Amino acid sequence: MALALEDLQRLAINEKIPIAIVGGLGAIRYGYPAATQDINIAVAQNQLAKLILSAPRYGFKILWESLSGWHTLTHGEV
Repeated sequence: MALALEDLQRLAINEKIPIAIVGGLGAIRYGYPAATQDINIAVAQNQLAKLILSAPRYGFKILWESLSGWHTLTHGEV
């Protein structure tokens, strides 16, 4: 998961896309006990297309594109 987080950070910085980590990892960051095997992120709606287009350059694979914006991406085992 560490590599996926590093690549997500590089994507956010290089592409200038503000990304919020939410869900289990967000809870863990703020001291709440949680178990998770994925990374949930939130981006502004006007940044979503840019994220989807640039994600493969950072090791992410687009598994599902949803009309509502709840896309599914993978990165290695994450």
